[in-house]
Amino acid sequence: AVKYLDDVEGLLPILEEMGEKHAREWETKREHYTAVGDALVWTLKTGLGEAWTPEVADAWTWVYGVIAKTMADGGEKALEEEGKEEETNEVDEKELFEKRKVAVQSTWKTVEDSLSVDATKLFYQKLFENYPSVKPLFENADMDSQAEKLYKTVALAVKYLDDVEGLLPILEEMGEKHAREWETKREHYTAVGDALVWTLKTGLGEAWTPEVADAWTWVYGVIAKTMADGGEKALEEEGKEEETNEVDEKELFEKRKVAVQSTWKTVEDSLSVDATKLFYQKLFENYPSVKPLFENADMDSQAEKLYKTVALAVKYLDD
Repeated sequence: AVKYLDDVEGLLPILEEMGEKHAREWETKREHYTAVGDALVWTLKTGLGEAWTPEVADAWTWVYGVIAKTMADGGEKALEEEGKEEETNEVDEKELFEKRKVAVQSTWKTVEDSLSVDATKLFYQKLFENYPSVKPLFENADMDSQAEKLYKTVALAVKYLDDVEGLLPILEEMGEKHAREWETKREHYTAVGDALVWTLKTGLGEAWTPEVADAWTWVYGVIAKTMADGGEKALEEEGKEEETNEVDEKELFEKRKVAVQSTWKTVEDSLSVDATKLFYQKLFENYPSVKPLFENADMDSQAEKLYKTVALAVKYLDD
């Protein structure tokens, strides 16, 4: 990828094809690329030391964003074309919805009876512990009031499972407010989801069965996607997304390209494949849930493949 920064147009179809292969053969999903990105940035930051400047960090964040989005898009397109996404008929969908609704509403009653707002305070403790980067979003917030708001939001969503068509516009409006007033982005909903599931699992104890886990994962997925979509739509309509003219874009691209390619040379000279081995150590440490994807993999070979992939993207930045 680094190598092909001199040929970006040639790089994109290669990344799309790789994304298709990852989706088909290893069921790699879009969220997995976030985990990989976190570990890759940490690895580069560790390997580069003082050479890891804000400009270098910006450039690598950008180039990995291109890699991740292109591969994820390629994977999703492949699954859609091959019809691999699960489809159920109308009757099955209704039965599954009712089953999940009952599981969510019954266990939420348990949370209300035993924990109430205390559950959301527990949630925020876990959120800040696992994702300290989101803490500044709540810097000036009254956390007791914030806990109360979160509790009411989840309670509202649970109640409105009896009227999903009425729930969705409410969630979209909430997503718009979060995006405008607090600059909440799609990735923040992932952090919230992890902490919410942990809180429910902790609070419910033995009542947290696989069926309950599936139901809550599903219902939060609906909440997160709808709010994130609403927020992105609002920013687009208001023109809040940053725009630069063609000259500024070219200058920024060149600046990022130079930063990526020059620091990649440092990685090649000092770390080479060892950097990717370090990367996988950090990936499995921070995201143990992705480790089964590599259960039967030759990790030396896997490290070599990752190294070549990044090197290819960097090269193609010139195209």
